[in-house]
Amino acid sequence: MTALPRYHLKRASGWFAAGAEIDAAVRLLSDAAFKLFVWLCLHAERNRGCIAAIPVELGRALRRSEAEVQTSLQELLQKGICVWRSDGLLEIADRFWPYQRTPDPASHDEQRVYINRVKLCLLQRSCVRSVFTAADEKLAGQFHRDGLPIVDVERAIC
Repeated sequence: MTALPRYHLKRASGWFAAGAEIDAAVRLLSDAAFKLFVWLCLHAERNRGCIAAIPVELGRALRRSEAEVQTSLQELLQKGICVWRSDGLLEIADRFWPYQRTPDPASHDEQRVYINRVKLCLLQRSCVRSVFTAADEKLAGQFHRDGLPIVDVERAIC
């Protein structure tokens, strides 16, 4: 039995894991938005999947106009591939980020406040008797991670 050849990276630094997440994105995005997505993946913080995305700078890096970058960013946002965080960073959604994220303690506290507001809003409706289950908490946490503004959740419940 012949041993399979071992492959080695030419450069270990800067390497990015491109697997099912990239494959899913390429099927959803236009060419321009996919190019932006790959650039964001290569430059985002590995532990959080976040990057300060300033359209003018992105345009310079990709040799595109600011308007072209804005259009591609909108596509990434509309298709749920990225979300704007409350701190102004662009975050690549879990489904499209191949690395495990390092929990951010400040983010956890912010998420807990968000979940408690959703719980309070849901439970104070006098027309509905409800309990706030673990599934509800998980869903509220996902709303927070997706960047859904709390006012939108409150309006939906009311």
